Amino acid sequence: TSTVLLLLLSTTVSSFVILPYVQIDYAYYFRLAQCQAKCTQKYGHAGKRVLNDGSSIEEWDNGSEDMQQCSLGCEQPRKGVRARSLPNARLDGSKFWEQSAAAALAEKSPHSSPVSRVSLLCQNVAPLDKDSIEGLVGVELAKHVGPVRLLLQWKHRQVAHGVVIDGGPSITASIESSPIFKVEGLQPGTQYQFTVTAIGPNGKLGEAVSSQWFEAIHTEKTPDGAVTTRSGHSASNGVTAIISWTRAHIDSCRYKVVVKNATDTDERDVTIDTSSGLLLTHLEMDSQYELSVASADITGAPFPRPLVFPFRTLSCAQIHGKGSLQCPPEPVDELVVSVRPNGTAMITWKPSADASLVLTYEILAQPIAPCDAPPNHIFLNAASSSAQLQLGETRPCEYVIRVTNYDLVGRDSSRETRVVMPMPGALFAANVDGLIAAAAATFLVLFLLLSCKCCMSCRSRRAEDNKKQLVGYV
Repeated sequence: TSTVLLLLLSTTVSSFVILPYVQIDYAYYFRLAQCQAKCTQKYGHAGKRVLNDGSSIEEWDNGSEDMQQCSLGCEQPRKGVRARSLPNARLDGSKFWEQSAAAALAEKSPHSSPVSRVSLLCQNVAPLDKDSIEGLVGVELAKHVGPVRLLLQWKHRQVAHGVVIDGGPSITASIESSPIFKVEGLQPGTQYQFTVTAIGPNGKLGEAVSSQWFEAIHTEKTPDGAVTTRSGHSASNGVTAIISWTRAHIDSCRYKVVVKNATDTDERDVTIDTSSGLLLTHLEMDSQYELSVASADITGAPFPRPLVFPFRTLSCAQIHGKGSLQCPPEPVDELVVSVRPNGTAMITWKPSADASLVLTYEILAQPIAPCDAPPNHIFLNAASSSAQLQLGETRPCEYVIRVTNYDLVGRDSSRETRVVMPMPGALFAANVDGLIAAAAATFLVLFLLLSCKCCMSCRSRRAEDNKKQLVGYV
């Protein structure tokens, strides 16, 4: 049985079918690729392709009418068509074809290849033919490669009982201008290898680069492994997070990603590319999110058992700095209140911002019903970190002690705690209990000292008596 391999550059490029064992003229494709590169050099426009993780790669726009005419010229004018009736770009294409030397393909290139790696990124069961697989092949290129064409070849093999059955020599497949393209018609159980040669306006760029052998597998694999996040912020994208998860070539090419917090839910369909993650933009600051990543089939329908992962975005202070006027003020830290017997509340705190970013502090003692004591409050300067506030004479009484800091534009933030003013008797009883405890401890120490002294006196007297008895005996 024959294997049919269908390669698609993107939805905007027509598809083509490749028949195994039918060798396309490599020399002709090499020359055509060089001619097309010359057309791109003259009529193309350098642009960029933004990847899923927010990074970008160079990609040339070849969609202009002049570019199309030049490419047609590379395929040589048809017989009977007068040269003067052709567009200038078409004539340039014919000229570039004559300039492209087919013999150059055999020469050793003085340049290094801009291709660093060729790999199968992912695969899915084909939507129409359930017995075949389609996948995405990615070509990693240098950052600035110029008007380059990628000449693609492929080969296949099978492994049965440990024996490798070679499928024949490499087959020239296509000329690509994009570093990511779709492969259809892969057969389950068959191993494939792709080889890419970079060709510029002046010919071959370095040596050909081949992918590893990979096997087409008839499976619908859900993602597994750990999910990692890297939070960030930029002027153009706001609060961001880059999400990545473990991937392999047998994983799906499409994912259903759901990102939600308490106020918003965002769903998106993601197609894998050569980047390692997914950039989420314009998230809320200091917000708890839940991320769900589910593999999807070729139609976009998600599989069950998605990966679910919580993450938290950067706070305003982490982005702009603690105390920045671009952020709402934060409450003070380490608020501590102690009440003296005379009703004075001793209040201390740790400022949440530098004194230069604080307008003033307001300290409030608010009694809690049923206590009918009057409230009390004071204002302090920005350098303060402690205060004394007199509480009312009504006892017992529970108070809310609140410390409010105002920033330079008048926004405020508060932290509070509760204290109790006990009955005077309770204060007195507590003092008396303390005195009694101190007196008891003092008495115990004196008793022990006296006991020790008596013991030492008794031992000394007994020793003298024994000495006298010994003397009398002698």
